[in-house]
Amino acid sequence: MKAELLVKQIITKPSDFVEIDAENAETVSGLTKIPIMEKAGWPDVAYVSFAEAVEQGMTITETGRVPELAIHNQTKYDVFIPAGQLFLSQKGGWQDRMALCDVFVGKGFQGNIPVACVEKGRFHKRSDADADRYLRQLSVRRAAGSDFAGAHHLVSAAPMECSLMSASETMGVRSSGVQEDIWRAVDVETHAADAKTQTGTFAEVYTKKKEGTSSFKIYEGEIGAAFLGDGKVLGLEFYHSGPAWQKFAEPVIKRYDVAVKDRAAAQNQKVLDEFMGRLAGAEAKKIPYNFIGDLVSLVQEGITGSCLVKDATPLHLIALPASKGQKGSGLNFSDLGFRQRGQGTPFAAEEDIDEFIGSLRERSCTGFETGPELRYARRDCTGVR
Repeated sequence: MKAELLVKQIITKPSDFVEIDAENAETVSGLTKIPIMEKAGWPDVAYVSFAEAVEQGMTITETGRVPELAIHNQTKYDVFIPAGQLFLSQKGGWQDRMALCDVFVGKGFQGNIPVACVEKGRFHKRSDADADRYLRQLSVRRAAGSDFAGAHHLVSAAPMECSLMSASETMGVRSSGVQEDIWRAVDVETHAADAKTQTGTFAEVYTKKKEGTSSFKIYEGEIGAAFLGDGKVLGLEFYHSGPAWQKFAEPVIKRYDVAVKDRAAAQNQKVLDEFMGRLAGAEAKKIPYNFIGDLVSLVQEGITGSCLVKDATPLHLIALPASKGQKGSGLNFSDLGFRQRGQGTPFAAEEDIDEFIGSLRERSCTGFETGPELRYARRDCTGVR
C-alpha cells in the first residue's frame, strides 16, 4: 500500500489502528496526557535513538552551512532521529540546531541532514569550559569526536509547527523564511519560561523545567499520547510499537510540558474530539525524502503534521494545531536540495549563505570571516535579537 494511502486511512478511521484511552487520562501541573494504545499490531522496527547512537560512536559535525549538519553513522544499527531533535553544540558546534523532519538512516550512512538554528545569538564555537557548564545544566554528557552531544531532548511544539507548516515554495531554495519563524517561536518559548539566555538558545528552557514529566504513567501497550494544556490540544504523537514509544516518551512529554503557559487551566477532552475531526479531513501528501522510508505531510486548515512510513509501518506520526487562519502547506525536502555527501548539489548555494550573513549583519553583527568552504567565524556579535 502506498504510504500516503495508509496515513490517510489512519487519520480518517483511527479506531481501526489505535485506541485513544480517555479513561486513563492524567493531568500533572496543567498538562493532560491521554494515552494512545496499540491496536493494529504493526511489526517492530529495530533502530536506536540519536542519543543511543552517539553513545556508540555516531558523530554529527558542522558542514559550514547553517541549514545542514553532517552525520556519520559508524554504529551497527539503523538510527531514528525524530522531528525536532535538539542538537546541542559542544566545543565544535557553531550554534544549537533542531531536526526539521524525521530522519531514518542506516548503518554506515554518511551524509547531511536538514536542520534549523535554535540559537540565533551565537555563531562561534564554545570554549571547553562553556560547553561543560552548558551540558552539565542539561544533564547531557559530552560526545567524543562530534561537534554535538547526544542529547535526549526535543524542541517544543511551537518551533515544530513552524517547520511542519513551511510552504514548499518558501523552503524551495533557501530556509531563511522558516528560520525567521523558528527564531520567533524560540523567543516566545524562552520568554514564557523566563529562561535567561544570552544567545537565545531554546535549550535554556529545559534548565528551567526539569521535574514533573516523569510523574506520568506509561501503560503496557501504549504507543503514544495526545496532549492537552491551556484548555486546548497541544499535539498528538504516536510510534509504531510500545518499545519505540518507551525510547521517546520522556522527551515527547517534555516537549509539550514546556509549552503549557497556564498551569491552572481546566482541560476539556471535547477539544480532542474536535481536533481529531479536523485531522480526519487532512490531505496526506507524500513528499520527496532522501532517507529511509516515505515521509507524508498532513495538510489541513488548522492542522499540520507528518508521518514517516517504512514498509507499510507508520514509524512516527505527529499532528499539531496550526496557527489560526493558516493552512499547513506541506514540506518539500527535495526542493531543499539535500543529497548524501558527494551526490549532487549541496543544500545551500553561496548566495544563500551570503544572504544569511547579511541578515545577521543587519542585526548589529560585525567582524565575519569567510573561508573557501563558506565557514564563518563571528568575532563580535553583541546585542543580537
